[in-house]
This record gives sequence, C-alpha cells and structure tokens, in this order.
Amino acid sequence: MTYAVRRRLASSVIVAGLVLAGTPALAGPALADRPGAHRSERGRLSDTDPGTRALEVRFAQTHWNWTAWNDSTPAPAGGAQPQYQCAEFVARALASAGLVPNLGPNDPQNDYLDYTAPNGKVYDLLLISALPQYNNLYAYLMDSGIGQDVGDQPAQAQPGDIVVTYLGANGSSSHTGLVAQAPPPPPRPPWTRTTTPG
Repeated sequence: MTYAVRRRLASSVIVAGLVLAGTPALAGPALADRPGAHRSERGRLSDTDPGTRALEVRFAQTHWNWTAWNDSTPAPAGGAQPQYQCAEFVARALASAGLVPNLGPNDPQNDYLDYTAPNGKVYDLLLISALPQYNNLYAYLMDSGIGQDVGDQPAQAQPGDIVVTYLGANGSSSHTGLVAQAPPPPPRPPWTRTTTPG
C-alpha cells in the first residue's frame, strides 16, 4: 500500500513517471531562505508553487541515477545505490527547491543525517523507515507543513509530489520517491464517448 505525501498523491501504480534513486521513479527539492522559496501565512514552508515543484523535478531528473550524492557516475541499470538511497534523494530534491532551510542539495551527507529544523527538532532526512528513536523524512514533511498525507490517490499525482510506500514489516514505510511526470488520465469507458449521427 502506498500513501502520497504532499498536496495530493500517488501510489505504487505510478511507476512510469517517477524518478527513484536508482531507477526512474521518485524525487524531491530544498533550501528555504533562498529567493523564490514560499511560506504560508503561518510561516510554514509551502511547495505548492509550480516553480518550486519544477526545481524538485529538475533535480530528480538530473540526479536519479547517480552512484552517490556527490558522484554523478551513473549507477548500473537496475542496480542498487547504497550510497544514495531514496530518502536522501528526495530530501536533496527538496533542498534544491529551498524547502529545507539552511540545507543545500550539495551539502555533506552528515548534514542530512542530523538536520536541525527551524522548529528545533532534529531529523534524519536519510531515513524513511519509521523508527521510534528518530524523526525521519516523513516526520519532517508533516511537521514543516510541506507534506500532507492524502492516502492512496495515484490518479491525482502531480510532478513534485512525494510518494511513500508502506511495504515494510507490519505495513511500515519502506520507500519514497518524487513524481517526475503525472500519470495519464484513465481512458473513458466506450459508452461515454460521443458520436455524431451519420
């Protein structure tokens, strides 16, 4: 089962248009104090701006197959990327769009491992799995206001949305990614098509 995080969102059904670390599938951006980053009236970060989403997607499309966050050597097709896993990929995409204050997409991996957000909480942005002793990427998305869990809504996926899959033990979060391309609309049933009398 998959739940989408952010304005609306997707599921494991959306495979073709996603950019995942390692294979085309999911991603995300960040850097909050940069010009162009948007805040809501309550001071929470917002990623609903099309420009912000475009920055996330651009990062995803240019970094999805990297061997590591700082190594653009393409990973083998279908191969694992142990030095550049899914949560880090999404967090760096968020950072590239200014959505992680004081953190850039090229900052050291340790800065993502031990990130202190403006709310004072420390997050492990390299982690999507739910471990009680850590605030993971999902917790950051919810706490910062960037994310909104909308459940399993693949037909509503939009570029820049973050997807979280729950295929781990006992239905726990196991993978994340960023939607790079919206899925095509479902075909209309034949009985709804209009024809002109002939």
